[in-house]
Amino acid sequence: MVENGPAMQQDEIVDAADFLAPFEQFQADGYPDPYPIFAELRRQRPIHTRDLLGDEFGFSSPMLHAGDRKVFTVLGYDAATKVMRDGVSFSNSIYGDSVGQVMGRNILMLDGPEHRDKRKLLQSAFTRRSMESWKAGVVRPIIENGYIDRLVGRHKADLMREFAVSFPVSVIHKILGLPADRQADFHRWAAELLFIEFDPMTGMAASQALGDHLLAVMNDRRGSLSDDVISILLRAEEDGVELTDEDIVGFLRVMLPAGAETTMRTTGTVLAALLRDRDQLEMVRDDRSLVPKAIEEALRWQTPVVVVFRLCTRPTEVDGVHIPAGTVVNVVLGSANRDETKFADPDLFDVKRDASAHLGFAFGPHLCLGMHLGRMEAEVAVNALLDRLPGLRLDPDLPAPEFRGLTFRGPTSVPVVWD
Repeated sequence: MVENGPAMQQDEIVDAADFLAPFEQFQADGYPDPYPIFAELRRQRPIHTRDLLGDEFGFSSPMLHAGDRKVFTVLGYDAATKVMRDGVSFSNSIYGDSVGQVMGRNILMLDGPEHRDKRKLLQSAFTRRSMESWKAGVVRPIIENGYIDRLVGRHKADLMREFAVSFPVSVIHKILGLPADRQADFHRWAAELLFIEFDPMTGMAASQALGDHLLAVMNDRRGSLSDDVISILLRAEEDGVELTDEDIVGFLRVMLPAGAETTMRTTGTVLAALLRDRDQLEMVRDDRSLVPKAIEEALRWQTPVVVVFRLCTRPTEVDGVHIPAGTVVNVVLGSANRDETKFADPDLFDVKRDASAHLGFAFGPHLCLGMHLGRMEAEVAVNALLDRLPGLRLDPDLPAPEFRGLTFRGPTSVPVVWD
């Protein structure tokens, strides 16, 4: 594993906010607060036989309209878990229509035994031992010696733009063992993968460049395997099953938006939520055992990935609703996580709540592979900021954080000052 080493050098710090700015502008143009609409429609019924995201918010995706498929929308918690648990009736193959076009064949679009076998091999890179090593040797140095060190001498910053946007991609870059001199390119490609929704040519070009870079590193790494993630995946094998180069590149492409985006927005959300409520902030500052609870509550309260999609493969009934084969099912995780039948006072952010049953990392066979890494990064980040920036508080001269987005959701900025 990567050992704890000296403080990061300044040239290892990448400011990625400008790379991500076009995507942030694209998704922040609407959807300031979808939750009242979700709540009203969820109280009517947990499953609607129409495309509510398109009808109510003008949201569209290639997955919804390929072949003019009928679209159902799941808003309730129990219905959402039933759909996501049943990987036979509700297939992830629908992601081949969108994610697959950009990132190649990957774990996200697989089902059944193939998904199970590939997932088991990929999971070998995310062991408890790896997490402990990465926390000490990668995550803390990047966050504390890298991104926070350069803030300490100041008294003002936007923690979204100058911190949360960049450090998760730097962590992924480091645990993959990629060349340090290409880190800025890696950040740019990671951001541009998301452009596929509004700038397909840029998104496809980024995917191709990232794939070429990863393949070159993999080919070079085969001669001297180490303990980085790429090396672990290259030698992964069980019962004669191995990962192909396509499997590894596809997974690593997906890991960037799935891992870095979720971590970035969760970190921003927990910071914004605490800073907007001084009582809860002081509780967490005084009792750091509440930091993990605050992170789980952030994942519930402002779910970073608001909706996931499934394709119904056979006529199925969920909560008394008949769903025909061939139907696209929008599972609105953000709505399910505010279902009042599951969570009391769901619109309130409460660090003392037991939010462990939230669906912020999805549910069922496709539960997020990197969730433990994301949680650990957010925990290190929140603790480090509270330790290193005394009197941290929202900047009174700037607007309070706003939350935006339906593809990925989080605060657009977190302007702060400190003593």
